[in-house]
Amino acid sequence: MSEPLLSQDIDPTPIRRLLRGLFSNRRAAWIRRATTFSIGLAACITWSKILAFVFIAVTVLFALARLYLAITAMRIFRRLFRPKRITVTPEGYLFVLVTVGVGAAAINTGYALLYLVFALLLSLIVTSGVVSELMTRKLSVTRSAPHAVFCGERFEVTVSVKNKKRLFWTHGLRISEAAVNSILKVEEEGYIAAVAPRKTATVSVTLSAHKRGVLVLRGVLVETLFPFAFFRKRLAYEVADTVIVYPAILDVGLRIEAGARMRALRKVPLYIRGEEDFRGLHEYRDGDNPRRIHWALSAKHQKLLVREMDTKRADKLVVLFEPFLASERHSEEFEHAVSLAASLLFEAHKKGYETGLLTRTKRRALTLFGTGRRVMLRQLEVLARVEPLPPGGDWLAHLNIRQAEGATLYVVSARPCAFAQKWQRHLTNLAVVKTLFGTSKDDS
Repeated sequence: MSEPLLSQDIDPTPIRRLLRGLFSNRRAAWIRRATTFSIGLAACITWSKILAFVFIAVTVLFALARLYLAITAMRIFRRLFRPKRITVTPEGYLFVLVTVGVGAAAINTGYALLYLVFALLLSLIVTSGVVSELMTRKLSVTRSAPHAVFCGERFEVTVSVKNKKRLFWTHGLRISEAAVNSILKVEEEGYIAAVAPRKTATVSVTLSAHKRGVLVLRGVLVETLFPFAFFRKRLAYEVADTVIVYPAILDVGLRIEAGARMRALRKVPLYIRGEEDFRGLHEYRDGDNPRRIHWALSAKHQKLLVREMDTKRADKLVVLFEPFLASERHSEEFEHAVSLAASLLFEAHKKGYETGLLTRTKRRALTLFGTGRRVMLRQLEVLARVEPLPPGGDWLAHLNIRQAEGATLYVVSARPCAFAQKWQRHLTNLAVVKTLFGTSKDDS
């Protein structure tokens, strides 16, 4: 269940947005304090009544602004006053201008017909406000969002609007997502033509996220132009959801070498689940799978024959991601390196390889090995949450790197560094080691 309580935070008015920036931004706060102190100091030095009046006025103005922000942020205030954003459309401005003109003409001329037309125009304005207010009352909004999406790709969220009024329909609702985060973009809005009393209507809203990580969806915006499109009424509903944004998938042109050296190093049998090769036939024995009976040959030889299958040996790809970032200036290269690591794992999963991820977080080192979609999604989630870290110690010493034996291992980092070279030399005896850096799309 949702309530329209957070419109001041999700969809703030221009005045509130300006005041919040004035008091929350550190640079703006220092400028505000320096200006007030300078005016007060100048008033004390010059004994000027004008400067003293300006100082008192500025101080009182800032105090009232803080009081306004505090009062409007209170939940009881939002419950009592149901904050809405009401704006006049271009058509509304034109209609109001025509109404004022007809009213002025009626006053100047005194014609009864002009007074009648003026009253009719005023009644249309009042009717528009009352009906649009009725459209936005007693609504309940819920949202269904996917658990995870890929960075830069479009995804849909399903918004359900319930009309809790007993008698009146709700018409002309435009549904959108509150773009609180700059990384979130509304690609396509949803539109609901009508909702019957005590009924629910569902619509899809298309969004896109342009940065990996954990995306918090704060609220849903409901607006209406009904009935005459003179005014636009918008109400923000608090509907919280969390979506994990996986790194963007790039074309890495993955080719795993399967030469004699890798076959010699491969000591642990790795298998692809669900994929098998035909080996031969044998007579049915107790415990054999009845689904593997070859009925055509069994009928020909007058005995049950069962297919013998060999499971395919799987290749292995391991990504060692070093999250070291020397400077914030290289953050774009770091993000590109994360996308490279995710792309390697994603493409290897599509080709049926066993995949592995070695990386570290602030608390511990992480190891994720296995096959299947679930393992791949866990690896992508780790990469979605990874953050730049300062230089670490020998964190590979806490991992069972023997699991990377016989694999193709990619060392991925933002830029060439001593850590990447160290891991490359350390793991050369275990696997075929390659390096990828975020500095160029063609590094290999």
